[in-house]
Amino acid sequence: IKINPHYMEAYFNLGNLHIKLDQPDAAIVNYQNALAINSNNAEIHINLGNAWSAKGDHSKAIASYKSALNIDPSSAEAYVNLGNALKLSGDLTNAIYSFKRALQLQPHLGEVHIKIGKIFSDKNDPKAAIKCFKDGIRLLPENSDAYLILGRELAKLGDLQSAAESIKRSLTIDPNLEVGYYEYFRLAAVSTSDPILNQARKLIKSAKISTAGKMYLNFALGTAELNLGRDDKGMAHLIKANAIRK
Repeated sequence: IKINPHYMEAYFNLGNLHIKLDQPDAAIVNYQNALAINSNNAEIHINLGNAWSAKGDHSKAIASYKSALNIDPSSAEAYVNLGNALKLSGDLTNAIYSFKRALQLQPHLGEVHIKIGKIFSDKNDPKAAIKCFKDGIRLLPENSDAYLILGRELAKLGDLQSAAESIKRSLTIDPNLEVGYYEYFRLAAVSTSDPILNQARKLIKSAKISTAGKMYLNFALGTAELNLGRDDKGMAHLIKANAIRK
């Protein structure tokens, strides 16, 4: 830059380096310097938007992503990032529109289907959410989070068996998903041979789980043991869970 202050790529690369170092302020300065040399570069606008997002300034991030799309309306990345920023700003309707535009450009973005599903879940529209999660899972069959929230949405509609199966799948993929155990044991007809029960018993003994994780697991195992008729063990777990919650 000292040799050639008009070297746009140098500013762009410096901005990317600062993002990697979690220095969004310095990244913004460098991206803006790059754009001062060439404002017709969609990638720089996208990265500038990412830097604004890292700072939590969603309005400026939105403006940057829109600038990118004015230059390159075929950028699915810009639509996805715009959707993220719109959601964080509370504009759920336009967030959905932006995510759907991304899917029109790249239909195989499974994570985007899941993002839309989460918005419909937040809007308490379980039917729309379920469709989105199923579309996402078809593309990302190992996404434990999608199975967990799909289970919750199915439970809202009263399909408790399918809900339990979906949450069980999420726990099979990610055994460390502590919050899912209580939801599963509340819905499923648990037996002593259920692998999820043994999985929870093993996990609660782990030194790696958080305090909140221990609370969730004690509530979960308390519910499971009571359902199995083991009242003493069930109450012991619930007492521990309530002690942690306090």
